[in-house]
Amino acid sequence: MIMTTLGTSEDLSTSISLFTTQTQLTPSKVQGTDDVVKMGYLRKFKGKKKWFVVRRESESGPARLEYYAKERNFRQWQPPRRTIGLKACFNINRTDSKLKWAIALHTHNDCLRILLSTEEEMRDWLQLLNALAGTPNSTIFKTVPAKIWSAIFMS
Repeated sequence: MIMTTLGTSEDLSTSISLFTTQTQLTPSKVQGTDDVVKMGYLRKFKGKKKWFVVRRESESGPARLEYYAKERNFRQWQPPRRTIGLKACFNINRTDSKLKWAIALHTHNDCLRILLSTEEEMRDWLQLLNALAGTPNSTIFKTVPAKIWSAIFMS
């Protein structure tokens, strides 16, 4: 799994771990990524790996999670396959899954589940997504049901 995080240091540093390769880049080294906070290959639940990009709020739009079929599509300025506004998510949390490390982003219309390789990686992505969504104090290990029903009570 390749994970790229944009940092503020001018040095290009690479750290290799058992599951993840993380590269620190400055925005000037990757053109057009001034609002990109984190990017890397992750798996969709019941799907193939995709190139995910987290963008902070900027002139180009609100804080959002985007994914592309491949990193090359992102680098070639192709439109993302899907964009989820983080403020539109009413719940971003660890999901109850048979797989150990999964995050669910719940909107009013849909739920996107992302699978990660390690617990540390899951915590990093979860804390970042919640911070950009405006809910930094949400519980990391709270599980949520796979489906949510709305109920209308009439008197």
